[in-house]
Amino acid sequence: MTFKKGLLASGLIFGSMATVILTNSYSPAHAETRFRSNKSNDEPSSWYLTVGSGLITANEADSTWKETGFTDISTSFDYDTAFTGIVGIGYDFGSIRTEATYGYASMTTNSLSFAADGTKVSAPLATTMQNHSFNVGSFFDVTTSNKVSPYVGARLGVVSSTLDALSVTVDGTSVSTNEDSVSAFTYELLGGLSYQASDKTDLFVEAGWLGIANREFDLGSSNTIDMDGTGVFTTKIGFRYRM
Repeated sequence: MTFKKGLLASGLIFGSMATVILTNSYSPAHAETRFRSNKSNDEPSSWYLTVGSGLITANEADSTWKETGFTDISTSFDYDTAFTGIVGIGYDFGSIRTEATYGYASMTTNSLSFAADGTKVSAPLATTMQNHSFNVGSFFDVTTSNKVSPYVGARLGVVSSTLDALSVTVDGTSVSTNEDSVSAFTYELLGGLSYQASDKTDLFVEAGWLGIANREFDLGSSNTIDMDGTGVFTTKIGFRYRM
């Protein structure tokens, strides 16, 4: 899935959810049935805490290495499977949930490839990219007659990515760079299953596609890396605790 196609799909999902919200106005009775929440002080409210963690598998990240006065070099970063985690708060309207979340992912490369004048050279490389994201999301839960409920949703937000300083030797030539941080638009399309473990706690497992827009890192000494839009597969498990 390209970044543009993923962005379009994200827009369609949010548009569909907006239609559901407008055509099916919030029903307190519905919310009470699904979450057993009412105005009693000893029963859970519609506000909840969400925590999740899992793995991300990244596509090879294509980019262009630019240096003032020299020919641009096509590069690509090959990432290992990495850890990801989220924490946030949400509000449940019944079949529709909204969330505000903070996400973290640390991605480490295992190789870096250069291509210039038709020649491609790969070199072992271990450098880390730290990603901190802030997102808002909307989810549609399918009401069922048991404790398991499927859901679909999407998140939109901003990610701050920090590319660590790196040093690599290619064909006897050593290249060193500075650390740099940039911000970019990000989105995530999700599907999952919730299990109502208790009146206050849901367990969930989900999978999705996360896209990050183009980023440009300043490496120092008139060097930059223009990184194309990147997509990663995500899988997470976690819980929601109704407050």
